[in-house]
Amino acid sequence: MKVEIYDYSEDHQNGELSRTWNLDKDERAVCDDSLDQRRFEKVGAVGDHGRIYYPKDGDLFLRNLPDQYANSSFFRAKIIE
Repeated sequence: MKVEIYDYSEDHQNGELSRTWNLDKDERAVCDDSLDQRRFEKVGAVGDHGRIYYPKDGDLFLRNLPDQYANSSFFRAKIIE
């Protein structure tokens, strides 16, 4: 499983892939953008009933990550299975 994050702006109205999250060999979520990785290591991704998932939670984190971008007009997240 992986999650792709797309950037939408005046220059990228159709979206441009800006970063990707994957599971590593230990089933931990890792991002190809170190700033995004550090941010979510600290704040996590809020899931159902307010539970917070962190990259160490692997698949559960990735499944809840798109919700963090749901209200953004600049970014979208897409689960790729």
